[in-house]
Formats: sequence, C-alpha cells, structure tokens
Amino acid sequence: MASTAPPVASPGQDARKRISVDPDARRLVLAYPVHSLATSPPLGVCQLKGYVQRALPDWTVKVLDLNLEAHEDLFERIRQKATLPISEFPPGTLGEIALSRAAETFRGAHPHEFYDRMDRYLVYTELWQRYVRSAIVRLERLQEGFRGGPMPALIERQAELVLHEKPSVVGISICYTQQLWAAMCLAKVLKQRSDVPIVLGGTFFNGGVEEHWAGHRHFVDYVVVGSGERPLVEILSGRARSNPVPGVATLQQDKVVQTPPVFDDDLDFAGDPDFSDLDLKRYYSPEPVLPLITSRGCYWHRCSFCSHFQSVGHSYQQRSIEALVTQLREHVARGIRHFSLVDDIIAPGRYARLSEAILDAGLDIRYSAMAKPVKQFDRELLQRMYQSGCRFIAWGLESGSQRILDLMDKGTNVDDIERVLATAHEVGIRNHVFIMCGFPTETRQEFQSTLDLLERHRAHISGVYRGMFELEAQAPIFKNPEKFSISRIRPKTTALLYDFDCATGMSRQQARQALTDAGPFLRSFSPASSQTWDFRFRDHVLLMYGRDAEVYS
Repeated sequence: MASTAPPVASPGQDARKRISVDPDARRLVLAYPVHSLATSPPLGVCQLKGYVQRALPDWTVKVLDLNLEAHEDLFERIRQKATLPISEFPPGTLGEIALSRAAETFRGAHPHEFYDRMDRYLVYTELWQRYVRSAIVRLERLQEGFRGGPMPALIERQAELVLHEKPSVVGISICYTQQLWAAMCLAKVLKQRSDVPIVLGGTFFNGGVEEHWAGHRHFVDYVVVGSGERPLVEILSGRARSNPVPGVATLQQDKVVQTPPVFDDDLDFAGDPDFSDLDLKRYYSPEPVLPLITSRGCYWHRCSFCSHFQSVGHSYQQRSIEALVTQLREHVARGIRHFSLVDDIIAPGRYARLSEAILDAGLDIRYSAMAKPVKQFDRELLQRMYQSGCRFIAWGLESGSQRILDLMDKGTNVDDIERVLATAHEVGIRNHVFIMCGFPTETRQEFQSTLDLLERHRAHISGVYRGMFELEAQAPIFKNPEKFSISRIRPKTTALLYDFDCATGMSRQQARQALTDAGPFLRSFSPASSQTWDFRFRDHVLLMYGRDAEVYS
C-alpha cells in the first residue's frame, strides 16, 4: 500500500528556549485539533478524561478544545477588523458582518433568526461552510508549515496553550481526515519546543498506522489504535516504554511495532465522559447539545463499503441502559435537555429498551440518532421513541435498488425502508436519509431508482445527505475487489482513500455527473434549496426539531 502521509522536514531548531518536562509531574493534556464546526464539545477527549481520572487518580487531566479556540480566535480578529487570510472571503465588510452575526446567532443572541428566519439561518450556514475553516487556517499553510516553511500563527498560539498547562504527556485526538495536518503541525511545534511525549489516537487510526508513521516519526511517541482508554492508561503508567501494550504502536529502531488492540465486551468499563473543562455556552449552538455514545461498533458490521466498525474490530460494545439513564438524569439536573447519540448504529431492540427507560425515569429530553431502516421499526416502537424524546433519525438508506443493497450487504429491504419512512413521519419523527451514488457496478437506472424512492416519500423526508461511494482501505470491499468488478486501484491524495476502475456500471466520472445532475432534486428536500442543510449541522437541526411548535410547514 502506498503511503499518503505528508513528507517530513526534520524538527530543526526553534529560537525559543525548549521546555523540559518534569519527570515527577503527572499531568495529561488532551487536545482536539481544528475541525470544521464547533457546535458541541468533542466527546472522545472528554471520555478519555473521565476514564483516566478514575483509573489514575494521581493524574490531572486537562481537555483543550483547540477547534473551539480557533473559531473564537477568528471572530476576535473579525471584531478587531484584522485582515483575514483568505482571498475569496465575501467582498468588503458586509461578509465579515454577516459572519459575525452568524456567530452571535449560533450562540443564542438572536433566537428569532435561528428558529424563525430560515432564510437567514441558511445564509449563515452557507457562509460558515464556505469561509470559516479557510479563514481559520488554510490547508496549504499547514502543509507548508509541516514541511519546514513558516508555521501558521494559529498553530504557534495553540502550542502555547498546550505548553501553558505544563503537561507531562500530550494526547492529540484525530477523528477526521481534515484534522490530520493541524494535528501534525501541533505535534511538530510541541516537539520543537519541549520534551513532552506525544500520543496520537482517535478514530482516524482504524488502520494504516505503518503507512502514516513515515510522516510522523520525528514528532510522535505513541499511536493508539482502537479504543483509547486502556492503552492510554498503560502509556501513562510507563508500561508501554518497555513492554508491548495492546492497541499501542511505537517506533523501535526506525520500525513500527504494533500490538493488536483488545476490546472489552461492553462499554460500561469506560464510564461517563467528563465535560467539566469546557464551557458549553461557548459553543456555536443556541442551547447546549451534548454528544453521548450508547454503543461502539456495529451490531451488523457487514456493509461492504464501511470501515467505521474497524475502530472496535468486529465487536459491538454497549453501555447498560441503567448507566445511560443515570448519566442523562445528571445532565438534565444541570439544565441540559438536548443530546446527540453519536453511535454508528443502534439496534431496534436497544431503542425499545432505552425509550422505555427514559419514559420510566420521567426525563423530558430531545435526542437524535442514527439507524438502519429495518422492519423491526414498527409503529409501536417508533411511537415510543418519539414519546421518549427522539426527534430525528438519520437513516442509512444508501440505495433504492434491491440489487445494490444486496451487493452492499446492507441487510435491508426496499419495501421495509418505505414502510419505516412513512411510519416514522406519521408518529412525528423527522427522517433524514443517507444515499450513495457510484457504488461499484451501479447503473444510471439503478441510481434513478434511489431518486424515485425519495420522490415517492417526499412528504416523509426532511433532509437528504448524499455523497459518492469512496473506496476505503479498511472496508470489506477493499479486501475483495474482484467480487465488485473493481480493478486498477490507485491511492488518492486523501489518506486511506483509493480511486479505481469498474468493469460494469457507471464509470467514476459518470457517477459524479449523475450526482451533480441530481443536486437540485436532492436539495429540494431541505427546508430551502440549499447545500448547507447537511449532517454537519445536526446539532442545530435537533434544536429546531425539538421545539414544541413546528418550525417548518
């Protein structure tokens, strides 16, 4: 497999004095690098904080949401009328005023514009998506800084924030491909300026550690693969320095030494996340929306296109319903009522047990989640889910062609999909659906069958998340390409993604064109014909759907 890691410059010398780590200190800093949105706190690092402080009470753990810090830094520069480093920024002062107004609105300053002026809200989200990430720090500047050029001032400032905490270990969580360059630039600056050991982890490292380490070896001491709680405690305890630790990769004599992770049977071992370091009022949502996880992995783990379940192998770890309700009750007591369940998938039976437990506890909450539209989601279950606070489900629909669904090994039936969408809508749950174009061997007519299914259920669907099929290195399809008529696999510039040719069905170019042609139709399912009503703003969507009065006609 060819490496897609960024090329490396040697660490070099920093003009500032290097900081030595106190060998007797026990202070862990967990950093979450720049991403694209900051509507709610990052769950992974908060989960690690809670676990480490319970397992190692003599350690102090500090969570730094550098993504939130970067957003606030941008809007402070706008407030001070600083020049923004982006050539395609909206012309003149009006664009900056609109972005500042968007930030105020997203933080709850103008609730009328958030809840009742969908036209303004959609303008704000479009500005946010088009300009905020680039205005914070451009990808090219990160790449240049990592390769030895001028390091972006944002990264230097964030390194200062980390070092100010006097860490004895720094953990950097990478959950999305977009975070890789910012994370590696941060690791580079930290290594240039201190002796602090650096641990990388997060769902990005489902696999491919050896391929990536070629670009990380000067700046990283450990990479955690799989669930991070137990491996991180082993690292902090010093046992990973001399002994192989499950789920920890190290570099020994310029070679990657990696021990396969071991997964727990359930998720109760991890305990509750600790959000105490983060001020929830600083996030860009009018009301706090907390991310919670009730399970890790996938009970199905057979979809041929999916690599997500690899982060916990083929296991499906679940928290006990009792622990979940206790956690929810504590958050409600603090005034938090909105929750995003970020599980990859939740089984119908688990929804039934969770709904009953929430109702028995008398909790008045609102939540969103993901699921697969199978026949077990009958009217009775969906009604109980709504009564317990479920306000929208993101369904993994993928395709309206039964042949494609079978080839994907989705385990779903088109008739069941249609029945679930109609019933969920009837009981009051908003349906958002994921669809995919360009699955190997898919014809234009089969993609049209997906569009036809959506049209039949236009009245039942409130949003469509669409995308091209991507060949991922850890997905089952990558390991058996012949079954799907795939040939000539080639690495893309994005890590762990591959381009390919297919002997039958639409070519990649034809599939892209088909998705482009369908764009206006797909956008018409949103409250306005906008590209911004997508899954990245699901915290906002939950708040809107969670109101007692209907927001949309």
